Amino acid sequence: MILPPNSLHAFYKKSSELCRLLDISTQLHQTFFDAVASADQEEPFSSCPLSEAMERIAQIGRHYNMYFAPHDVNISAEAIHENATRI
Repeated sequence: MILPPNSLHAFYKKSSELCRLLDISTQLHQTFFDAVASADQEEPFSSCPLSEAMERIAQIGRHYNMYFAPHDVNISAEAIHENATRI
């Protein structure tokens, strides 16, 4: 994907199998991802509810001028995938 600045986007993995994501991005994004990895080492995101984990990630993102759009938990993952494939 190539996106213009400030474009909303998301990633979705349909299966439960492990996967890897190759991301080529700006230095600012890399610094953000490094900060998220560091925070995960201090207190794993997997040890807290999803909403709390995403709030922690959003707080880190604000330091790097990143905005996380709210996710409607009432929308199924399948509906999100269907909408994403239509674009």
